Amino acid sequence: MKLNLTDKFTIGYLTVVLLIILLFYPQIPSFIGLSFFHIAAIGIILLLVNTFQKHPQNKTLKFFRFWYPPILYTSLYEETGILNHIIFKVNLDNLFQKIEYAIFRSQPSIWLYERFSYIWLKESLHFFYFSYYLLIPVLGLILYFEDLKKFRHFIFVTSFTFYFCYLIYIFLPVAGPLIWELPKMEGIVFVPLMNFIYAYAEKPGAAFPSSHVAVALMVVFFSYKYKRKLFYFFIADVIFLAIATVYCRYHYVIDVFAGIVTAFGCYYSGNYIYELFEGSEISDPSS
Repeated sequence: MKLNLTDKFTIGYLTVVLLIILLFYPQIPSFIGLSFFHIAAIGIILLLVNTFQKHPQNKTLKFFRFWYPPILYTSLYEETGILNHIIFKVNLDNLFQKIEYAIFRSQPSIWLYERFSYIWLKESLHFFYFSYYLLIPVLGLILYFEDLKKFRHFIFVTSFTFYFCYLIYIFLPVAGPLIWELPKMEGIVFVPLMNFIYAYAEKPGAAFPSSHVAVALMVVFFSYKYKRKLFYFFIADVIFLAIATVYCRYHYVIDVFAGIVTAFGCYYSGNYIYELFEGSEISDPSS
């Protein structure tokens, strides 16, 4: 069975978190279900890889064989909200708020909203924040149908970035400014849409570093590398997305800066790993 680099890192991440679950199981009420999920996910990945190798012309198999990492991202993200109190029993927002106040002499999320509480601005910035969910599918589909090897490169470094962030979330729980009991933002379309997403799909304790910023920048980097015509579109979107993370109270400013540092660090280290092993282990784009 020929596993590519993304397969190995995904299985590696699933295995590491499974070991964390088993090590700290007395503190995790749902540890049996989470353990089963990780074992099943590893088994499904191996089955997908093996089945596709036997039927490489099957387009449906091919799609799921290479797109399963983005399909997994949401579930792996949500479980960090279950595991993130195995070390620290409470979120560390008090510490992060003190750091933010020491730097800015204020809480930027509150300051921005109090001075710029316009309906058009709330809707616009919530739209840019929502656009994050479209970035990987848009660039990913373009690369997938244009050049599978470029797509695999993009997905590997993106997955590498996500897994790095997820491990931090497990051991460093920070909920973000949404924990403040502030007046609820009202809007027309994108404000209620994001309120709905955060009410049912988001888990508290995954604010530092901002994976939204880190992964959005990964899309910018790879658009510059492989799809230069889309670079300016993506970078404009990500600039406003980064502003939205603070204005919409999802992140502290230091989360955003940490996300930028994470993006550059994961891009260069992820590319180094990819280039180190791609020649010998992933030379055939159809594998």
